[in-house]
Amino acid sequence: MTYSAKLVAKTHVSAQSKSVVFKGVFDNSGSEGGVRASALKQFGLLESDEKGYRATQLAKDISAAPGDAEKVPLLRKACIGSALFKTLYETFHGDEVAKPRIRQQALSLHVHPESVDTCVDLFVSSLETAKLAAIEGDKITIVPLSAADQPPQPEPPESAAPLEQPTPVKKEVAEEESKSDEVTGGHTSRENGGRARATIQVNVTLDSSLDTEKLEKQLALLRKYGAL
Repeated sequence: MTYSAKLVAKTHVSAQSKSVVFKGVFDNSGSEGGVRASALKQFGLLESDEKGYRATQLAKDISAAPGDAEKVPLLRKACIGSALFKTLYETFHGDEVAKPRIRQQALSLHVHPESVDTCVDLFVSSLETAKLAAIEGDKITIVPLSAADQPPQPEPPESAAPLEQPTPVKKEVAEEESKSDEVTGGHTSRENGGRARATIQVNVTLDSSLDTEKLEKQLALLRKYGAL
C-alpha cells in the first residue's frame, strides 16, 4: 500500500500529470510505472481523466484510517475490487490451496503466461494484507469474507461467586421475667427498668445455746448473700 499512500499525499490538493505521478509515486516513468498505475486503478485506488491522476476516496480513507479495526474492511474492499482478484477469491475462499493451483486458475482466466507468476504473488500478498488469507509454508488458507467480517466474540464472564447472605438475627420479643413467683416464701419485684429480680425472705431462728463467735459467723454469712 506504499504507492497508494504516496499517491494520496502527491494528489492531496489536485490531480497531477502522468509524468509527475509516474516519477513521484511509482519511481518509474516507463512501462513499469504504467503497470503499477494499472494495478492501483484495478484496486479502485487511482482514477484519471483529462486533468490528470488522483487518489480515489477509498485510497484516502485507507490512508486516514487510525487503526486496523477501521483499515482492514477498506483493504478488503480494495483487494476484491479487482475483477480478476475477485474471481480468484470467490473460486478459492474457504479452501486451503497452494500457489500452483492459483496459477492454473489464473491462466484459465486468460492472464498472460509471462505475468501470471507476478499476478499470483500479488494476489496472495494482497489477501494477506487484507487479512483474508493465512499463510503457513506452501499452504494458503483463504478465509471466507463472511467469516472474516465477524467481530470477535467476547469471552463469557467468569461465574460470579454467590453473595454471602447475612445470617438473620432473631429479635428478642419477650422481656425476661422471673422464673419463680415464690422462693422460700418470698415474692418477685421489678427494679432497674422492669427487669425481674428475686427478693428472698429468710426466717432466722437464733439458738440461744450458740456461743457468740458462731452466731457472728452465721450473721456474716447471711449478710454476704443479702439475706439481712
